[in-house]
Amino acid sequence: MRGVPLFQRDDTLLAGLLAGLLFGGEFVCIFFGLGLTTATRMAVFL
Repeated sequence: MRGVPLFQRDDTLLAGLLAGLLFGGEFVCIFFGLGLTTATRMAVFL
């Protein structure tokens, strides 16, 4: 409605993919960490 293009290249694809991979890696580490320790101790890391 405001005339702002939705699909315009702005060179943030690589930075967005890197941020997504780091964010996903964080949850993988939390998943493995919850298997190795109690949930109350892992809640401190969250």
